[in-house]
Amino acid sequence: FGAWEEYRRIKSGSHTYVVSPDQYDDGDYPITETQTNAPVASSNENSINPSRKPPPGPGWKDKIVSEGEQKRYHWVSPARNIEFRRRPQACEFEKLRKKIGCEFGAWEEYRRIKAGSHTFVVSANQYDNGDYPIAKSSIKTTVPTSNEESSTNPSRKPPPGPGWKDKIVLEGEHNCRHWVSPTRNIEFRRRTQACEFEDLRNKIGCEFRAWEEYRRIKSGSDKHVVSPNQYDTERIGKNPTTPRTKEKNTTSSLARKKGNVNESKNMNLMETPFNSRPLPTPEDGLNCCEMKIVRIKPSKKPCFFTERFPNRILRIENGLDSAPPQKLVTSRGMKYTLASGKVMQEKKGLRPQFNNEKRIELVYIKTQGLQKELEKICSFSLMKPEKVVARLAHLQSEAHKILYIDMRYIEWIEEEGHEGCGFYPEGFFNDWGRKKYDAMQVRILGPKIGLAKGMLLRKRGITRIQLPESMRKAPPSRTCDERWAAVVIKNVYPSEENNQLGRHLDPEGAPAKSWREKVRKPLSSMYQRMLIGYGVKESDVTKYTKQSRHPNKLRHAHLRGCTDPTGKLPEHKVFISGYISSSDNSCELFGKVHKKVYLSRSPCLEPFDAKLVSVVGTKPKGMSDDDWKMLCSLKFGTIIFPKSTLFDPLPCLIADGDLDGDDYFVLYDEEILNHLLHSKDKLTAKSRKLLHKLELPDGAGLTINKKSKFSKNADNKWLAKAQDNMLDFSTKRAGSQIVGKLWSLCLKSSTRANTKIDLYDKDAISYAKAYKDALDVQKHGGQLVLPRHLHQNLPVSVQELFLTPT
Repeated sequence: FGAWEEYRRIKSGSHTYVVSPDQYDDGDYPITETQTNAPVASSNENSINPSRKPPPGPGWKDKIVSEGEQKRYHWVSPARNIEFRRRPQACEFEKLRKKIGCEFGAWEEYRRIKAGSHTFVVSANQYDNGDYPIAKSSIKTTVPTSNEESSTNPSRKPPPGPGWKDKIVLEGEHNCRHWVSPTRNIEFRRRTQACEFEDLRNKIGCEFRAWEEYRRIKSGSDKHVVSPNQYDTERIGKNPTTPRTKEKNTTSSLARKKGNVNESKNMNLMETPFNSRPLPTPEDGLNCCEMKIVRIKPSKKPCFFTERFPNRILRIENGLDSAPPQKLVTSRGMKYTLASGKVMQEKKGLRPQFNNEKRIELVYIKTQGLQKELEKICSFSLMKPEKVVARLAHLQSEAHKILYIDMRYIEWIEEEGHEGCGFYPEGFFNDWGRKKYDAMQVRILGPKIGLAKGMLLRKRGITRIQLPESMRKAPPSRTCDERWAAVVIKNVYPSEENNQLGRHLDPEGAPAKSWREKVRKPLSSMYQRMLIGYGVKESDVTKYTKQSRHPNKLRHAHLRGCTDPTGKLPEHKVFISGYISSSDNSCELFGKVHKKVYLSRSPCLEPFDAKLVSVVGTKPKGMSDDDWKMLCSLKFGTIIFPKSTLFDPLPCLIADGDLDGDDYFVLYDEEILNHLLHSKDKLTAKSRKLLHKLELPDGAGLTINKKSKFSKNADNKWLAKAQDNMLDFSTKRAGSQIVGKLWSLCLKSSTRANTKIDLYDKDAISYAKAYKDALDVQKHGGQLVLPRHLHQNLPVSVQELFLTPT
């Protein structure tokens, strides 16, 4: 149809070589003088003559104009008198007028659609608002694409407001001017919509909320923004509902294997609030600051830094034995600033490796004002340098998945012995992935929340993610009021190993063949040492160590610790999820078959680092049926600790543990447990009392304080101090040497000539305490304490780092 009109235009006044061509015209064909007695109007006149076709819409006018030796009908729009040469294009414009409701906006949309093609409008540029296509000849500078930095070419119109930038972008065959907002760099294709958004910014006072209101007004269908979904905080396009309305409609039934559990289904997730997704980190070499680079690690999994600063990340791995790099490095002519560092060590063998060369992974970011950018995430300026280093390392750690939610889906709850474990509503993350998980290890961060770290366990009856104060690791930002929150999922549980083990223990389950045939690593020498030290015969420990490498004889597991979501578990008792075969081969809860377990965690060196704990196997008094069904629905792989208000939290009694991501060693071998519970051996009887004593040992937590405390006064040089800490390779090497030496001295002091283990040796206990403190001192600060007479067994270079207990 369009081709015929163009052909008629080209052949105007000449032969068309078409049989009866007039029959194919749409009423805009040339008019012969015999068809009308009215005078011919020029293109500037407003002569009104009736056309053979009805007007495109109400208020439209037709006019006869002379084109060469022929006369044609033009169509004039009602409001702005836009003159169309062809009726089909006028009808197309009329549809846009009805859809948008404004002739001005309809014209901008029409210009966008026709970019690079004929508009069939007389002097189209006169109706533009400064955002019309720009002739390439009028631009002397290089035209960037839509992904490049903002162009500095001046616009014919002033920016929508202070801080706005204009950029020239290629659309079709034309160069158009886009407008970029000050804070979130929202890119508008047309100045009119940018001005509308600027009015909302001034009215609301926050660009983040202004965008939400703008999207609500536009009902999720705004074609004047480049990739609008990336700026959203929740899914757009559905009928708007209040949070309370959502809460009432978030229940759907899902039948589980061991009971029916209600799980909610809603849309809680949102697009990333940042400009774009990251590209892979380049793997080419880097030579800067005259340093030797071991290798540059390509990012295979997402991390928060690559999401927050897409395409601006440089990862460097360096040996701690080499000279440290500089705070600023240059690659490909671009400058990068040191943002974080994390010491790493490959695990080789079954025992702790202290002599292997440790490496540090440093993350550099290409941005101006890095300290201000990081302060928009959390208030790092209120923390000690060693704490800042530890928190920034969380942002560079690779994650299983990164999701984004609005702050209204998060609430802080009172601390009741949660020890770093919070809760999330059932079905909250159903929009992500097909698998359903019971728990996940997360880092949650955002301007309004700061940084929270720990575990989240599935819980019924709530509509928001609940975070206890023990999960707070950094305070909220004082310079940014955006409401997004990033949920960085480190791991999900149960793990694949525990999932297969649970299917093996469950008489109704069937593990994978590859798992059944797999030969496992022997029981750790650290756990063997503790059992022998408690009085279990070395021959029995050795026997079990060999047998446990095969699935049928495996009687221990490493379970992820979480807090009781019901609040009804009895004090000093635990719940172990999953089902197991009883003596008569029936399917029973784990706690109904194994009423006592041996519980510990790594590292365990002192005699009070393990406990004998009772396991809940029946519904506790005061717990509702729905809560009990929920606990029973959890798969094998989780150990639930009770909340604690009157006593010391139970996780803290087990090798100074917590619930922010610790695995707990659970041994349920009947032969070993029977010895620990009933043997009349003198050493075992002594140990039995200690294994049942559920109290913190004297002096616990006096040297190293793991709790997060924040200053009231901001440190304006916090990033420089943190960078100094990251690049202090000599201190990190010394710390590694101290840890390895204390481990060796502890084992040596507790081993007697007859190879027996004496866990109660005073020197061994002193070395064990110092060993644990040495692991924590670089993250939390503090002092290492060791009796004076033991200093001589340490290298002279590190003796000055130890204090003598008073």
